[in-house]
Amino acid sequence: MTHKIAKKQSKLLIILIFLFILLSSTLLSYLYFSRLKSAPIASPFKSILDIISGKSSYLSRGKVQSPSTSGSGTGQVTVREIRTFEITAKNGQLSSEKITADQYDIVRISFSAADKKYDLALPSLGLKTQANKGETKLIEFQAVSSGSFEFLCGSCGKNAKGILLVAAKT
Repeated sequence: MTHKIAKKQSKLLIILIFLFILLSSTLLSYLYFSRLKSAPIASPFKSILDIISGKSSYLSRGKVQSPSTSGSGTGQVTVREIRTFEITAKNGQLSSEKITADQYDIVRISFSAADKKYDLALPSLGLKTQANKGETKLIEFQAVSSGSFEFLCGSCGKNAKGILLVAAKT
């Protein structure tokens, strides 16, 4: 009889181990794929820190990947400058319609909502944040590709948009 109990206990232990492995792999898969959603592979920008709120409610899980410095092949990160911009949403309008940076610059956009809840998105980069009235959020990324990229406030209306111009590295 004790042999049957030991056999049942070993089967139960095997089932518990299997469930633990299954749940662990599911959790790891979820964390991995949620990271991909926050820093899309197809994006022309690699995210350093997508959005930081005053309470650090959302942090990017992406890694910075930059080209090597020219000719060295050492894999060093190329950063030209840190560019900081302030954009405020008020009365359904954005305070800036054009911001400029150079390729490989770190771009920091400090986004504030003056009179109600607003959002700011850079759709082609896969970045978006929301700020409540009186709140400021920070979007930060490295401009790896040159070109023009639209930013917009979806909660402001269709005329509340602007352009981020990234000049090619010279």
